[in-house]
Amino acid sequence: MVGHVGKMCKVCIGAFNTHSHVADLRMEALVYYLAKNHIDYNIIDKIDKISTAEEAVCFLVDNGYNFILLDMVKGAINKINGLLKLKMDIRVIMYTFRGDVFDSCWDRSR
Repeated sequence: MVGHVGKMCKVCIGAFNTHSHVADLRMEALVYYLAKNHIDYNIIDKIDKISTAEEAVCFLVDNGYNFILLDMVKGAINKINGLLKLKMDIRVIMYTFRGDVFDSCWDRSR
């Protein structure tokens, strides 16, 4: 599965209908994964105030938090496997428009 971080943020927390009018959980997903990884509250608060997933992810990458996005990719795989109710070999790739790539097989981000 390949998708922009804005859509994949939703998938990684189990929101498979990614239309904004149905589920707009992008920032909530980012905040969840930051909290799950025990990131400082000041960073979580800053991310929560950013209006786009693209901008938030770029901030995280630029400040050394790539591992959060890789954790989200793993979360997407777990949610997909849970939905399918079987264990499949699934590869998930998230990207930003500026070219950062987060791949469940390897990290090719900047």
